Amino acid sequence: MINYRKLNSVIKQLADLKLRSKKSYPETTNIWKDIDQTVRGLQAAERVRVDDDDDTEDALAELEDSVLQLEDVFETAKDKGNAARVRRLIDMIYDI
Repeated sequence: MINYRKLNSVIKQLADLKLRSKKSYPETTNIWKDIDQTVRGLQAAERVRVDDDDDTEDALAELEDSVLQLEDVFETAKDKGNAARVRRLIDMIYDI
């Protein structure tokens, strides 16, 4: 069962991270596009309260993959603050 409260928290934190980092890391543009698309799908699933749908689980896996790509970008750039934020988000995604 999807914990939508935790999902919404992750979405808010991703939005904040995007605002803080998108201009500094132009190489993340496509990653953010993927994240935005996945988030829209997850929010649509929440509106209809799809809990045990395989598509929702697949979307969470896609979100996790995209966030892992962000972590790689931040670690390569030696941005320890954003890399740590991303690791916390990954842990939260596991808990959803």
